Amino acid sequence: MTVHPLLRRAGRVFGWGLLGLVLVLTLALAGGFVFLRSQPGERWIADTVVSALHGAGIDARVGALEGPLPFTLRLRGFQLADAKGVWLDVPEATLRVGPAALLRGHLLVEELSVREPAFLRVPEFPPADPPPPPSDPMEWLRPSFLKPLGSDIAGYLKLATVERLRVEGFRLGQDVMGLPLTATLEGGGPLTDFRNSVDVVLSRPQEGDDPARPLLAVSGSLNLGNAGGWLADAGKDAHPDLAAGLDLRLAVHGAAEPPSSPEEGSLRALLTLTEGRFGVPSLALSAPGATLAATGLSLDGDRIGGGLNAALNDPAALMRLVALFTGGEPVVPPLTSATLDTTLSGTLEAPELALEAAVPGILPDPARKDARLDASASLRFAARALFTEPALSADGTVRLGGPFVAPLLPRKDADAHPGTAEIRLHAEASDTAGALAVKELRIDSEWLTLAGDASLDNATGKLAAALRIDVPSLRALTLFPPAAASLASSPFRELAGALNAKAEVRRDAAQTPLEGSLKLQLASMRWGLPQLQNTVGETASLGLAFSAQPETGAVAVRDLALKAGRIDGKGEASLSADHHLETTLALALSSLSGLDPSLSGPLDVKLCASGPFLSPGGELTVSSPRLGVQTAELEGLRVRLHTPSVGEKGGKGTLEMTATLRDATIKTLQAGAPLRFVTDWRFTPELFQLHKTTLDAPGLALSGSLDAFLARQRLDGGFRLAVTDWAALSSLTGVPLKGSAAVVNIALSHDGTQRLSADWSFGTLGSEGFSVRSLNGRLRLDDLFGKRGISLTSSLGKGTASDFRWNSGAIDVSGTLERLRASASLQGKTSADIRLSLDLAAQKALVERLTLTDRRKRTLVGVRLNRPVTVAFGNGLHIDNLDLSVLPQGTLTALGHLDGRGLGLEARLRDVAVNTARLFTDTPVPDGLLNASVALSGTPSRPQGALSLALTDIAFPDSDMPPAAVRIDGALRPSGLVLNLRTDGMGTSPATGTVSLPLSFSASGVPTLPLNKPFNGSLSWEGALASLWRFVPLANASLNGQGSLSVLLSGTLAAPDLSASLRIENAVFEEVLVGLALSDINASASLRSGGLSRVSLSATDGQGGAVGLNGTIGPLASGFPLALHGTISELSPLHRNDLSITLSGTADIVGPLVSPDVRAAITVNKGQYQIVSSFGTNIPTLNVVDAGQDAPASSSSGAGPHLNVGISIPNRFFVRGKGLESEWQGNLHVAGPASSPVVTGSINSIRGQFGLLGKQFTLSRGDVEFSGATPPDPLLNVLVTYEAANITAEATVSGPASSPTLTLSSQPPLPQDEVVAQVLFGQSASSLGRMEALQLAAELASLSGFGSGGLGVLGEVRDTLGFDVLRFGSMQNGPRQQNNRNVGLLQPPGQSGVGNAEDNSIPSLEVGKYVMDNVYVGLEQGMTGDASGVRVEIELAPNLNLEGVSTPQGSEVGLNWKKDY
Repeated sequence: MTVHPLLRRAGRVFGWGLLGLVLVLTLALAGGFVFLRSQPGERWIADTVVSALHGAGIDARVGALEGPLPFTLRLRGFQLADAKGVWLDVPEATLRVGPAALLRGHLLVEELSVREPAFLRVPEFPPADPPPPPSDPMEWLRPSFLKPLGSDIAGYLKLATVERLRVEGFRLGQDVMGLPLTATLEGGGPLTDFRNSVDVVLSRPQEGDDPARPLLAVSGSLNLGNAGGWLADAGKDAHPDLAAGLDLRLAVHGAAEPPSSPEEGSLRALLTLTEGRFGVPSLALSAPGATLAATGLSLDGDRIGGGLNAALNDPAALMRLVALFTGGEPVVPPLTSATLDTTLSGTLEAPELALEAAVPGILPDPARKDARLDASASLRFAARALFTEPALSADGTVRLGGPFVAPLLPRKDADAHPGTAEIRLHAEASDTAGALAVKELRIDSEWLTLAGDASLDNATGKLAAALRIDVPSLRALTLFPPAAASLASSPFRELAGALNAKAEVRRDAAQTPLEGSLKLQLASMRWGLPQLQNTVGETASLGLAFSAQPETGAVAVRDLALKAGRIDGKGEASLSADHHLETTLALALSSLSGLDPSLSGPLDVKLCASGPFLSPGGELTVSSPRLGVQTAELEGLRVRLHTPSVGEKGGKGTLEMTATLRDATIKTLQAGAPLRFVTDWRFTPELFQLHKTTLDAPGLALSGSLDAFLARQRLDGGFRLAVTDWAALSSLTGVPLKGSAAVVNIALSHDGTQRLSADWSFGTLGSEGFSVRSLNGRLRLDDLFGKRGISLTSSLGKGTASDFRWNSGAIDVSGTLERLRASASLQGKTSADIRLSLDLAAQKALVERLTLTDRRKRTLVGVRLNRPVTVAFGNGLHIDNLDLSVLPQGTLTALGHLDGRGLGLEARLRDVAVNTARLFTDTPVPDGLLNASVALSGTPSRPQGALSLALTDIAFPDSDMPPAAVRIDGALRPSGLVLNLRTDGMGTSPATGTVSLPLSFSASGVPTLPLNKPFNGSLSWEGALASLWRFVPLANASLNGQGSLSVLLSGTLAAPDLSASLRIENAVFEEVLVGLALSDINASASLRSGGLSRVSLSATDGQGGAVGLNGTIGPLASGFPLALHGTISELSPLHRNDLSITLSGTADIVGPLVSPDVRAAITVNKGQYQIVSSFGTNIPTLNVVDAGQDAPASSSSGAGPHLNVGISIPNRFFVRGKGLESEWQGNLHVAGPASSPVVTGSINSIRGQFGLLGKQFTLSRGDVEFSGATPPDPLLNVLVTYEAANITAEATVSGPASSPTLTLSSQPPLPQDEVVAQVLFGQSASSLGRMEALQLAAELASLSGFGSGGLGVLGEVRDTLGFDVLRFGSMQNGPRQQNNRNVGLLQPPGQSGVGNAEDNSIPSLEVGKYVMDNVYVGLEQGMTGDASGVRVEIELAPNLNLEGVSTPQGSEVGLNWKKDY
């Protein structure tokens, strides 16, 4: 098929018509040459050209047209213009044609030259009707067009020769492509081998009158034709119909480093057209930092093929080149290289494109050269029926790997690529019969799955589309490198959970609205913020429907519903075509306790807005029926913000809050008090107003107004704040306050200049740890927007802060805000004296005096400035010779600067006494000296330097161990800090250690610890355990033996790797107070943070008993979980006089290291408790606190082991001493945290006797019940009985062990004194003698003070000598007649008998013993030598005794009968 017959006909006309034209010209030469050579002829030609161009819509101007015509044409002042002016300017052009060649049928152009043409800008032509679309869009690429075209062109090339072509100084305007360009082209030869030299200079944009500076220089050759040596690289296209070849050299100015020399490149290209086949046999581009090469690119018939390769080998150089052309700053990409291979295949209607890309060595964090991210991609695009009913498909895989991403990926199967992640893409689309369909769009990866489809009917406009996103693990997504980098410092870096989202859009026809919906689901969420976790919860859903009319801009959102934990939300909104807005949104929070435990109650938020989109009106309300803040409650809370209209031009409205405040802890608020705030507000671009502002709250009143004229810098108004009840105000602030009334006044006025004045007066004011008796002051700011003068005076009364106390204080400030002087002082136990001058204009401060001291335990501690110091803070921070004394001993000196250009710091701490810490704590603190120094240099973002810290002569008072020393030396580099540790005097060899920490510094020098950068460290020690144990604050315990420790650290701070080994050999542990002693202690532990660690421990009691512990410790990431098993075998760990036990059993310790579960079953094989002090002895302990010091606060251990321990006492547990001989059994269970264990169970007596009131009582019942109280306080229920002659006496000990009660009773019931008398003397209290009555009184006093103890000297002596009776009495000249039977065990001194004593009675001492159960023999000796006697008593009946007495005065025998009433 012949294509374009007109073009083919034109070729014939050009060939044959050229000869006919020669004949015509020859015939007309006589008349025509004469006319054309004349001035009217030249003007006629010029006018004809201008008229023809004007007819095409182009304004043309021709300055002059010269000859001789027609074979020589010289054109001057040729311009083309449009409505904006000239866009093409050709000052001069010359064309010379050889007439003789025309006679041979050949066109010879002897000269074609153009001087300094300029294409200034892109012209603007009048709009024209677009051409009709071609029936075959690719017709011009098909062989049916290209083959005859090439054949015709090959013929035309043979018909012409251009001997000389020169285009000199061609200029391309800056407005055309953004950069000015100049070019020169020169060449010549037949069109079959037409060769040109090319010189092009691309310049930087001109600025003002400065000359343009070169940017890119291009030189080389441009060849056209179909013959010549330059076609050597054409291969099978060496004889084309038409070819073009480029061989250019490139020179880029300003792209090299340093920029003095140009960066070079090249471009070689060859394009051919051979018998309808279009090809690019060669293409090679070399530019700074990148190369581009093509191989086999061709269009042969309908077949296409070839390849293209691009390589990026120096990204920095390429980005410098891009920055030169764009005029921006060069941006260095975080990669080292990249490659792209492209392969084209298929046909014109079904092309296929394959891409292979590789980007190794991406550095997401340039500071971490080892944290590399490697990326590669394989993509394939295919099309079918591209120009009829096109269908497109795309498939691809993106792979991510390298050290940066590998640790973040889940474990793969054995056949998968380890350490890589894949993102898979798939898409299909088609356009059939005017309907476009995206059948499937899908992205699969380790982190998310995206799937969608869409269809569009072009004829009707019907649209349907859907998109689904599934994120099975948000935790994995947050670990994806780009997300991990952005979340590194965010509280959401621990985000975890699953996400599912679905969106749908549809449209029934072209003019109907778009309708759609959106649904979002979250599940198993872990937010990383407790407030969000407790409020939003683990699941959340969001749904809405929407409609939109793109043609009118109308939008509507309806059915908005949010459900997330304690949050419920709903709403709708619409924007009409005329931009009218209607919105209603409601949010309900069922409880505020999730945000903060101190909050309670629900909260509702509602927004209603309507009106023009840019200036709507509406109302925002926040309400709660009952909102709790700690102990306070706001009932009926309502906050209302109302405005009729608000927009960028201004608005007005009211803000109001009302509520009733209740607080059960504050008397004035128990019944409730009203709380109300209201203000009218208004703003415009020039004015902001608050009028009628009042706050009426419990204990507080605020009133005032404000007019702020922003443009005029004028403020008018004022506020008054009065506090009448600080306790009531505590409910609003959440801080417990107390004090007297206070007033604060603020006034704003303008009298030529802006002025602010304020005064305040506080009586007493106090809070937790702080109190002050008075605080008064006055502030005045003059010329607030000009010179800004300031005058402030304030006085402080007697007060305290924590354990600091002062009697008075003052603050004075004067000057201007740019240049002021300030002083502050405190007098008292705590004192301060500060004076400085501040010059903001010069950006420096002079500290003249600085003294801060506090007297503790009669020692003055604090700091004192030894000489004035200047601190400059303008361009950074500069400190000039800081010299401080550290009281009571030591100095601190510093000199340095920190600014954007450099960093320099030298600081030294000398001879600070370590034992100064004893003034602040009761924890044992050793003696010693602290010295430290630091020296830094470099820049804030790249600092370097050294630091050291030394502790010398470390020893505890009265310790027999030699002093120890610790030294730490460090080296700071821009990439991190290296610390080296060494100790002396703490083992057989020094402890040494080192740690290397990564650091990064901001531009201002603020350091941060990058959590994902590597760090390492080590520590080793070997020696005597006692040398380390002396630093453990347990004064009553000791540990002796040998030990060693080795620790290695690696990994990152976010994922550290710990490896450690510990060994203890032949150690002995003793605790003096408890009496605990263990020997032969051997332990070994091999710890690994990333795996299981082994632990083994064994010890003995030195008596055949043993304890052992074995197990594992899990990895750090799991919290070091313990899995330990222990055994106890016949262990007697206590070595003390009062208590001994033998234990056996097993124990298991499982769970995290900080809070493991301890499960144990312990059996007390045998034990004995020896009572060595009187029952209930309670010596009060006084906690002595120095004047001015706070009493120590009780501490809690916090989280710790959780106990589940069973203790079995089967029998053989004896309690002995002080008259008690007993055996016990029982079962106890100890549960709960070790810091506050819960003990349940009981201990019960098996048998026993108890000596009470000088008698042996039988232990009838003994129960000790543990009910789970914390701390343990068991309930006692102990009963002992004694069978006396006339009664059965019972003593009961009951109640809690912390305050037991002793009760005496009897059968038959008698008063307590009668019970004691019957037990002691076997007779009624009313019949006792004086000495016996005193003894009874002492016993009653002892019993009434149960728990206070007593001496019991006679009882101790009597038991020691083996007598049954030992007592003081009285006798006459002969032995007194005993009228009672007295067998007592505990008789305090001074007891006497009772009888008919006469004046001549004398004191006596009686000792006696029962030789038989009813026969008593006693000896009584008076205070005189002859006052003695022997008495024998025989009990004949319970109330009848036979008594015989023998003294030096004689002997008596009689019967003694008694009866109790």
